[in-house]
Amino acid sequence: MLAASPCPPQFRAFHELIDHPSLLPPGDRSSLRNGGLLRRQVPLWLSPPLDRALAPLHGPIESVSVGEIKVSLRQSLVKLGAGFLSRDPKLQILICDLEIIMRSSSTSKQKAKKSKRSKGSSGRGKWMVVANVARFLSVSITDLAVKTPKATVEVKELSVDISKEGGSKPNVIVKLQILPIIIHLGEPRLSCDQPPGFDNEGYHFSNLTSSALLERSSASSAPFICEELHLSCEFGHDREAGICIKNVEIQCGEVTVNLNETMLSKSKSSSTVPSQTDTVHIVDSVAAKKPNKKEAAVAALAKKAPMIPEQVSFSLPKLDVKFVHREHNLSLENRIMGIQLRCTKSRSTEDLGESTRLDVQMDFSEIHLLRESSTSVLEILKVDILSLVYLPIEPTSPVRAEVDIKLGGTQCKVLLGRLKPLLDIQSSKKKKMVLRDGSATSVKSSPSEPKIIMWTCTVSAPEMTIVLYSITNVPLYHGCSQSSHLFANNVSNTGTAVHMELGELNLYVEDEYQECLKENLFGVEANSGALMNVAKVSLDWGKKEVEPTEADASRSKLALSVDVTGMGVSFSFKRVETLVSTALSFKALLKSLAASKKKSTESHGPRPPSSGKGTRLIKFNLERCSVCFCGEAGLETSTIADPKRMNYGSHSGRIVFSECPDGTPRTATIMSTVGDGKNLKYSVCLDIFHFSVCLNKDKQSTQMELERARTVYEELLEDNQSSCAKVTLLDMQNSKFVRRAGGHKEISVCSLFSATDIAVRWEPDVHLALVDIGLRVKSLMQKQKLQQPEDVSGAGNIDKSKEVSMEPGQSAKSKKKESIFAVDIEMLTISAEAGDGVEALVQVHSIFSENARIGVLLEGLMLSFNGARIFKSSRMQVSRIPSVSTDSSDAKSPGVTTWDWVIQGLDVHICMPFRLELRAIDDAVEDMLRALKLIVAAKTKLLFPSKTESSKPKKPSSVKLGCVKFCIRKLTADIEEEPIQGWLDERYRLMKNEACELAVRSKYLDELAKGNLRPRGADVSDGSLERKLSFDGLEIDAQDPSSIRKIEEELYRRSFRSYFQACQNLKLSEGSGACRTGFQAGFKFSASRTSLFSISATELDLTLTSIEGGDTGKIEVLKKLDPVCGENNIPFARLYGSNLLLRTGSLTVQIRDYTYPLLSATLGRCEGRLIMAQQLFWSTVRFGGVMVTLVGYVSPSPLPVRANGTFHGGCGAPLVSRGGCYDGLPSRPFI
Repeated sequence: MLAASPCPPQFRAFHELIDHPSLLPPGDRSSLRNGGLLRRQVPLWLSPPLDRALAPLHGPIESVSVGEIKVSLRQSLVKLGAGFLSRDPKLQILICDLEIIMRSSSTSKQKAKKSKRSKGSSGRGKWMVVANVARFLSVSITDLAVKTPKATVEVKELSVDISKEGGSKPNVIVKLQILPIIIHLGEPRLSCDQPPGFDNEGYHFSNLTSSALLERSSASSAPFICEELHLSCEFGHDREAGICIKNVEIQCGEVTVNLNETMLSKSKSSSTVPSQTDTVHIVDSVAAKKPNKKEAAVAALAKKAPMIPEQVSFSLPKLDVKFVHREHNLSLENRIMGIQLRCTKSRSTEDLGESTRLDVQMDFSEIHLLRESSTSVLEILKVDILSLVYLPIEPTSPVRAEVDIKLGGTQCKVLLGRLKPLLDIQSSKKKKMVLRDGSATSVKSSPSEPKIIMWTCTVSAPEMTIVLYSITNVPLYHGCSQSSHLFANNVSNTGTAVHMELGELNLYVEDEYQECLKENLFGVEANSGALMNVAKVSLDWGKKEVEPTEADASRSKLALSVDVTGMGVSFSFKRVETLVSTALSFKALLKSLAASKKKSTESHGPRPPSSGKGTRLIKFNLERCSVCFCGEAGLETSTIADPKRMNYGSHSGRIVFSECPDGTPRTATIMSTVGDGKNLKYSVCLDIFHFSVCLNKDKQSTQMELERARTVYEELLEDNQSSCAKVTLLDMQNSKFVRRAGGHKEISVCSLFSATDIAVRWEPDVHLALVDIGLRVKSLMQKQKLQQPEDVSGAGNIDKSKEVSMEPGQSAKSKKKESIFAVDIEMLTISAEAGDGVEALVQVHSIFSENARIGVLLEGLMLSFNGARIFKSSRMQVSRIPSVSTDSSDAKSPGVTTWDWVIQGLDVHICMPFRLELRAIDDAVEDMLRALKLIVAAKTKLLFPSKTESSKPKKPSSVKLGCVKFCIRKLTADIEEEPIQGWLDERYRLMKNEACELAVRSKYLDELAKGNLRPRGADVSDGSLERKLSFDGLEIDAQDPSSIRKIEEELYRRSFRSYFQACQNLKLSEGSGACRTGFQAGFKFSASRTSLFSISATELDLTLTSIEGGDTGKIEVLKKLDPVCGENNIPFARLYGSNLLLRTGSLTVQIRDYTYPLLSATLGRCEGRLIMAQQLFWSTVRFGGVMVTLVGYVSPSPLPVRANGTFHGGCGAPLVSRGGCYDGLPSRPFI
């Protein structure tokens, strides 16, 4: 009835299409008209459902357009059982040119109606009916297009085939094949307001545009392209769960994804930003419903577990993701090869209850990220992921997941030239700042809340390689890791915990690494020529229990702990040169990024304060570290200018003489002791044992601990195996440094440094080697800066403008705050080779200070030269106080602070050791300083030939020295006695006493033997009585010569024993140590005979102030004292002097250990000037001369008298002593 009706006007275009000679051949056209295919399809076209589909629809679908539908029957083979096949008819539906146009999401939501789905699962009978009917159906679609306002999906071929497996439990297999899939982003070509192909005459078919679709689908510029997709899904029926999915198998062809910056940009409207009141209500509702949502989520997972397929298989041979940024001319490629996914579902019964277990295994054969040409930033050759997921049946139990990831052949190439455009893009993004109220706090989950997922993850990589490239893509450094393991979980109540272990790490310079590869055919051995070698690194990250503070009462803090078992770093100048050039290039890169980022964030105002989240506690432990620098130092024979500075006083001032009296230039010749063209090879090694650092962000504190640090300088011979000199430069034990924020308003930072033992050594060779390294590095940095382009952004001007724009109130507040630095050192030893044959030693047994800016307490201070002690003090305190005296110069400069230094000592001993060559030591030290200055000048001239001395005036110092005050309870200055002289004097005195006593006893015994004396108690009238003696209780006959001889021998023995005992009772003195070797070392004298001449003072108070006029004022005083100096206009090379005010409680001058002192005085006072000047004459330009002038007095009376500017004591005469000038070789000065 429908077929006999006249053809409606809607199908005129179809008949015209059939009659068109260029589209269909005559045979096909006749068959269509005779009713073969036309009779089967025309009634379907005229059916009301198709007519409704072609018309505009309601809901999310706006319109559907179909080009052609074919229906046919065919037979298919169905497997009924083992070895049984059946031929079933199959209804095949072929749809061509299907186009579906979707509405926008906003309109579809308004027009969409809620649909209620009936609850309950289908029974087995319904499933059998559906399975038996669906197996006769097959659908194929060609040229499918789904268009939305934002994207268009195009499919060339789509086929769905449904079949049924025989058996007691029949399963339905659905197979889907799609060839290919192309997705275009953006608005479609046809408008959504007007249906496609619509005109005034009605509808017409859209298959005329199929050729255009094919052309566009083949375009490689589509955002998403999938060559093919095969999906096989097996459905079954379970009595309890109903319809379930048995097996799912997905096979994809090669997938290509093309992205650009417009696709990744996200535009957020203002409606998405909630207001402050809405935020508060949202936070409250979230906090109230959070536990219920977690339980609901677990229950939902438990319900959806039966819907998960029993077996899932997915394969993707290749995935290409390309990103193009047209604005920055950037193109990046990412490729993943061989993606395999397998998932199996099973039941598991454990202690926590019954659950559904999912075994998921994923494999990747190759991963290439940020690839360009043949190089990738990240390349992984093999990835194996094994996961076990336990979905609980009961909603009270959490979901458990175990993930094991294994990486093989990982290589990362840090290409700065490729990453710089990405960093530029990231820094150029403008971030919108959202102001939030401080009262709206974030909701924190408490540890007691139940967790939805409890997971455990393990990552292992047997070998990893990291290569760092420069901006020009030149390889610089090569890093290797032998084994890496990562373990992370959230099982504990504290939250997520991460533990990572890195095996042996080696860092090489790329050039050296390639040379080692050429030399070693079997690869580079570990730790052979490596720049840095790390034995093992352990890292722990997670929350740990700590003591709560007043600001934060929580007991758990997020902490990061890093443990390094051993590390070795080896430097050479070539490696230092590479590091410096790399650091400068990184600095320029970061500076450019910071400048661009600053421009983008200037308009958003200041940064909001930190939220206090993140890692709050950082710990770093290093068991052992060795840093070694191997280099070569050479000195070429050269001649350099050696000018001499002299001071002529107020008339001529300071003059630099660059010529000798004969007119020749004053120069110095520098020669190498090793030889011309030869370099001295050396090495400096720093060994660190048990070093730890702890950083607490909440307390704003930093703590460092070091068990021992030692630096050794070693000179190597030409064979590089044996050393000719080895010196320990630094040896520090049990040191600790603590730095924390000050709790007081006026204190910003409090620091503490403590150590048990510190030994420091200085040598000229080490000094020259370090200066050589510094000059070469400085020259290298200047060359690198010249090669880099100038900074046009003006970052330096920005910093200067910041300093200028600072308000005066802010600078005053910053100046008020000060830092406290406390020191506690048990033993400090500083030794130096101060000159040729001069060894200087400073030793302090204890250094303590609560604030080193104010004062330091020294205990056991000792200064010695060549092993001879010169200065010694048991306790001394050095401190500074603000100056009380007001000076006119200080009033003119309000920014200058004047400090007075106060030195307090309990007892001070100054000693002139026996035959210590002080003048030779002074000359040697002066020659050493002059030689170092000339050698450094020669090296500087060689490396910087065009360098000129800067004529910029020095900035005046903000700190000025007021006066120096000495407060010493007891001061002793003496000249040490010759050891053999003191020993002989003491032994002579003791022997003299014993000899006198022995002579008296011997004389009495002789008189008694001759009869001139009678024994005590004998009767004189009795002449016949025998003369007998009592000696030690024995009666001895005085007339017996042998008995008398025995008594004499015993007297000699007792005298010697008494002398020996007296010598033993002497308290020996250590002396100054000047005679520890040689003939004099065997003679030890007592403490009473250590000095030949000594001066002792108690309650000493000495104040030193500067002389008005500086050097000019000192020279004027010298000219008044010495008329020859003013008449001959003698220049001075050195000038030392000051005004002095001396007060003392008692003064004693002693010669040796005589009974009476040479001078003894009480309550002394001295006021005057002390000037020491070194003259330089033309006749002694080479060797020099010395003149020492002392002006002062000693007053025995407490009230001195001042008259006419000359100070007198109680004796009424000034005490003036002058020295003379000497020509020729220097000798001891005469004072």
